[in-house]
Amino acid sequence: MTSSYRSEDVQQILQLAMTQKAEGRDFSRQELLEMAADLGISQEALAEAEKQLIQQSEKQRAKQVLSNMSNSRRRKFKTHLFFYLIINTFLVVIDVMTDGKLNWAYWSILGWGLGLAFDAFDTFQGSNDER
Repeated sequence: MTSSYRSEDVQQILQLAMTQKAEGRDFSRQELLEMAADLGISQEALAEAEKQLIQQSEKQRAKQVLSNMSNSRRRKFKTHLFFYLIINTFLVVIDVMTDGKLNWAYWSILGWGLGLAFDAFDTFQGSNDER
């Protein structure tokens, strides 16, 4: 064994030892305070570390929620785009087959396309704003 350890090594060794000792059980607040005292960690430093851990956990959960929302938005947009392309292609074919030229199908393409453009902006610009 070595006579000195880096800070990261100490953390890993203690974490492994705690994991092995715990064997799936939870520690009480009092046990946490006792362990910190044994290691020479003040209650203030422990409270600050707890606060940081809670903040990190909340940030991680918020990122996960935003990621899920962003993925859901993209799926909905892809579905919207798919139906736009299929239905408008069908309308253009009908329009061209009946009169030999494009007479009225462009209204659907323009109107629905405007809605699709707003949907695209909301999907992709909105997801960048939330990050």
